[in-house]
Amino acid sequence: DHRTSGALLLAFTSEIAGTLHGRLRSDESTKLYVALVRGDLRQKFKSAAAGTEDGGNIDLSVSGKGNVIGSCVNIPNVVDGVTDSRDSVASHHLDASEYKSKITVNLPIKVDGIEKEAQTDFYFLSSMDVDDEAEDSDGPYVTKSISLLICQPKTGRTHQIRRHAIRALQSPIIGDSEHGDSRVNRFWREKIGFNRLGLHCFYLHLPSSTDYDDDIKCIAPLTDDFKGSLECNQLATLWEEAVMRLPSLALEPYDDRGGTFGRNYRRDKYEKSSL
Repeated sequence: DHRTSGALLLAFTSEIAGTLHGRLRSDESTKLYVALVRGDLRQKFKSAAAGTEDGGNIDLSVSGKGNVIGSCVNIPNVVDGVTDSRDSVASHHLDASEYKSKITVNLPIKVDGIEKEAQTDFYFLSSMDVDDEAEDSDGPYVTKSISLLICQPKTGRTHQIRRHAIRALQSPIIGDSEHGDSRVNRFWREKIGFNRLGLHCFYLHLPSSTDYDDDIKCIAPLTDDFKGSLECNQLATLWEEAVMRLPSLALEPYDDRGGTFGRNYRRDKYEKSSL
């Protein structure tokens, strides 16, 4: 998905590519995405917390078929020892039930006309309503509330997170022109300046497959355009709650390659510094 930012794995030979692909499909691999979605999902995750840690689940599906399951589970911890000054602010809110719940979506996705099993786990980070004092010319169909989620796909189907978000949670990802609503995307683009797909691959972990392989762990801090929009005044409440929930979100991008980073790097760097 070329519109999704974040962590990438590149192989320089077909043999290594096959090995990495197999490790990525392993049940022990971990892929975590940050998603900005339409609507306030706090109450839905509170309902999911009615499931118990000993394996008791609650059916949240509209049809009652058990394809949307809520359970009481903590969010995966990917970065140890990362702290932030905002952790101490209103720390008692971390005991709220929505922070200790998971929604698992098991809905098949068509790939080349064939339905294939697909599973995604969703975890709650934060949510808020956006105050818009301007005249409400966008119409009642524009939901001016948003949520920030951690998504963990267990399978790798095309647009899996985007499809599960809208089908199971009724919350399309902001900026999704294919599965979302253009009127909603226009609102966030014009009012907030969020002009991209709200999906970012934050963390990858590929366990070793043989005694000769090392674990691959990769964390990709949020990009400037994604993080910058979340840090703006109108979304400050959303961002601060999310960082309080998962401090590693505040990690700054870094680069240890050295060099010029390509022929346009110096020009882009100069243009940004002159703004």
